[in-house]
Amino acid sequence: MRRQRETAESVRAAFEAAGRPFPDLVELPNLDEMAPGIVDAALLEEQNSAVRDHVTAWIMGTAKSTRETRSFLMSAFSRYSRGELTGDFETWAAFQERVVSTLERMIDPGRGTVAAFTSGGVIAVAAGIALEASLERTIRFMADLENASLTELRYSRSRGRFSLVRLNDIGHVSPTERTLF
Repeated sequence: MRRQRETAESVRAAFEAAGRPFPDLVELPNLDEMAPGIVDAALLEEQNSAVRDHVTAWIMGTAKSTRETRSFLMSAFSRYSRGELTGDFETWAAFQERVVSTLERMIDPGRGTVAAFTSGGVIAVAAGIALEASLERTIRFMADLENASLTELRYSRSRGRFSLVRLNDIGHVSPTERTLF
């Protein structure tokens, strides 16, 4: 969760530079990304060598994300969610449960706002739950989320559920710095 810690520290530094209070950071390992190795497993099973080479170059940072990259990722995430990838992975159901139970534990009646610095898979699952989205739509969220985007959920105690206020907001990032993944 190095990237998430670095982002949280940057936000804390910005608050402190502005003379605004920022709470102590608490690491919640259950907000870590879905099972590592999913993309690698999908790459190993990819039959098209051109796709395999491009996605590998994209992972290494030597190629830009393309429609083919997005298509490959959506397929990999879909196959993962259906249990079709070969590997020693946390199941999709276990991943969803981990995210939901952690979000529920974060609800603190005395605090109000809680910020979490996490990854696209976690955000996609949270948004999918808040919107009561299908599995296919939740998977599309994963492929559509931008790096450093903001997503805001609101928990209604009276309704006992989360609602989505904002998803994938990148207005704070200059257009030249926006990248997928």
